[in-house]
Order: sequence, then structure tokens, then C-alpha cells
Amino acid sequence: MGNLVAAQDVDRGYLEAYPKIGNGYFLYDLDFVHCTVGFSIRHMGWSKVSGTFSKFSGAVVYDDANPRLLEVSFAIDINSIDTNQEWRDKDLKSEKWFNSDKYPQIVFQSRRAVARRDGLDLVGDLSMKGITKEVTLHMEPPSGYFKSYVGHELAFNGTTRINRKDFGVGEHTWWNDVIEGIAQLDDSVDIQLSIIYQLQSPEFIKSRFFDNEDAIYQAVITHGAEAGIDEFDKQIAAYELIEDKNEDDFEAITPKDLSTVGLALILEGKDTFAKALLEHNASVYPSNHQALMPLAFFYLRQKEYPHARELAERSLKINPNNPWALEMTRQLNLLKDRP
Repeated sequence: MGNLVAAQDVDRGYLEAYPKIGNGYFLYDLDFVHCTVGFSIRHMGWSKVSGTFSKFSGAVVYDDANPRLLEVSFAIDINSIDTNQEWRDKDLKSEKWFNSDKYPQIVFQSRRAVARRDGLDLVGDLSMKGITKEVTLHMEPPSGYFKSYVGHELAFNGTTRINRKDFGVGEHTWWNDVIEGIAQLDDSVDIQLSIIYQLQSPEFIKSRFFDNEDAIYQAVITHGAEAGIDEFDKQIAAYELIEDKNEDDFEAITPKDLSTVGLALILEGKDTFAKALLEHNASVYPSNHQALMPLAFFYLRQKEYPHARELAERSLKINPNNPWALEMTRQLNLLKDRP
């Protein structure tokens, strides 16, 4: 499989400590702290304008024993675009370019993986502005599978080239005018990816706990699920009393905090605690996909497929481009013949 699997780096004993999901694969989530999504487009035939997206999410279902079955879902937040010019970023979000108000995300979902001698091609569907086209992501070395200080990771570094007009991006703007035989803006856009997916292990999740999540976890371990829920409720009440809140709500207490603790408990095999926390979260926040998906993951691990499917479908109605929900739905479709 080329460089996708570096067998000498794979500790099978470590991996076997974590039960697989659904159809027998491991679940990886995006380690967004160590990822970069960039693009560049040629201007006036010689210079290049570059930019990045700072907000994205993703999920991978994978088993190193059968790398060809690698499945990837990835979503990019258009409103996080940054070309180092505020006026240009605002213009790119407008209706004539990405139209982020109506189409806030770019989504890629793989359909197959094709091995090369020097890497891997991921063939899949790219959706932008309501238009879906097949594209191929060319993953170059060091695309691989390795063990880091927090567990196993999948690393992808690669590129692809798309025609922006295929997706109606800037198709009818004066930037397409030809001046002295040269187009002001090229049709082709080069996309550069440096992406790391992290195996969802309890060690990794707890290494990223915020202080309030650690307090919830400790309350659960010491006194039980009800104590963890009480701690979460106290945190919400205390946050509401803060008058000088951060503008970006970075310190806000949200259902995601309880979900993160619940996910760590699932992977530690503390199912009774996890179920109590996650069912409470989903009942209190029934319209929050971050509260629904960890409970769906719990049911999938328990092989309670109808419950998992119902929650995944609810989550997709709330956020049609949720990578976790997309991948879980794909797994459940493979298992649809089971009760």
C-alpha cells in the first residue's frame, strides 16, 4: 500500500486495546491543531494569490489491516477564509464567489483509496456551492500511519487542482476579463493539504481536556455520573453570571464539554457512566449535534444500531455536513441488514 502503512511503526498490541466500531474499523478525529488547508490561484499569468482556511472538521474510519477501505469525510468553513486582505476575504464570501451565507461549507467525502508507489490517491466527491464533482486528492509522502506521543495518527500531505468555474465560483465577475491576452484570474485553483487524524483514545482525549472538563471527569470517577452532571450544571450557572465574557465565547461551557468527557469514558470502557452523561446531554440539548453524536457513537459501539442510526440521522438534519455523522451513517449503511 505504498507509504500509507509504515508497518514497523504500528504497535498492534496498542491498537488491539481499543475495541473497533461498527464494521470493524477504528475511528479517527481531526487533530486540527496540527493541520493546514491552503490554496493558491494564479493572477495575471505570473503571480500567485494564496490563502488558508482556519476552521475545518473531519473524521476517518480506518483499519491498517485493510488500508484500501480507508474512508474520509472533511468539511471546511468558508467564513474562515484568510487571504491576508480583509476586503478580499469579504468579497470572496459574497454571492458572486463562495456565497457563504447560503453555502457555508466545502465538503469532501471519499469513495475509494487507490495505492501508488509513492503515496495514495483519495477519490471522492467535493461539494461546493451546491455543486458536487468527483476529485482526486494526491497524497504524497510522508502520508503514513505512525505512533506519536499521544497515540496513533494518520498523516496526509497532498494536493489537488480544481476548476473554480465548475463550482460556479467567481464565474461571472470582471476578474475573468482578459487583458492583453492574459486572464486576470486563472480558472485553476491549487489546493494544499497537511492533515493529521488522531485515533480517538482516552489518553488523547484527556490530554486535551480543559480544566472544566477535567473537573467533570473527576467528579464522575469519584462520585458517579450524577455528580458529573451536577458539576456541569454548576459550571453553566457560573458562566452565565460572568459579565465580562470573551467576545469569541472561548471559555463558554457548552454541551461539547459533557460530550468530550462522555467520549473518554466510552473508550475507557466505563459504559454505565458514559451512557448516563450522554443520555442526559442529548435530552437537555436535543437540537445540538455535538450532544447527539457521542451518544450515537456509544450505541454503535454497543451494536444498538437502530438507536445509533436515529441519532446520526437527527444530527445530519441539524448539520448535513457533520463529518462524524457522515462517516457513522456510511458505517450504518454497511450494517443495515443487522437488527
